[in-house]
Amino acid sequence: MHELDSLDKRLVRTLQEDGRLSLVELGRRLGLSHVAVGKRLNKLVERGVVKVQADLGFKRLGLRLLLVLIEVEGREALDKLCEVFSHCPRMLMLSTLIAGFNLMALMVAEDERVVESITTCCAVRDAPGIKRTEVYLAGNVVLPSHLPLRLAIERGDRAPCGRECLACPRFKEDRCPGCPSVKGYRGPL
Repeated sequence: MHELDSLDKRLVRTLQEDGRLSLVELGRRLGLSHVAVGKRLNKLVERGVVKVQADLGFKRLGLRLLLVLIEVEGREALDKLCEVFSHCPRMLMLSTLIAGFNLMALMVAEDERVVESITTCCAVRDAPGIKRTEVYLAGNVVLPSHLPLRLAIERGDRAPCGRECLACPRFKEDRCPGCPSVKGYRGPL
């Protein structure tokens, strides 16, 4: 485990305010040389304490957030679902829980059609091993304003969950844009 000292905290906080600052500007604000700032930042990145990435303003893109609570039967099924769902482009967070619901998924939805698909026929509702689910649509998200959305650059024939979105009746009837990682996807991601 790595502990952040006061200088690490100031560096991280400054980057959180503006992640595009140069090492020279960071050094000026922290009272260090740009070389010292670079070494400190590299050490934090190498240890996995800090990750530099481009987060997207999901509200500005018209996206909605959903919290899905899932009860999975058995450890083997839970491990398999974690592996499968970890590749879903709509997945923002996936965590096991210590409760009746033993898996939690924070997901993004492009519009109401996707919300309906996720709540009715998506793999997070009825994949093998799932006993029950509850889905909550977020209202006004106060924090954060930006999230690490994973944009699909290359599109394949099947969704990472194994579903054939193009064969789905909801997709055929234009009631769902399909999975962002599938050829033929008709959404903004």
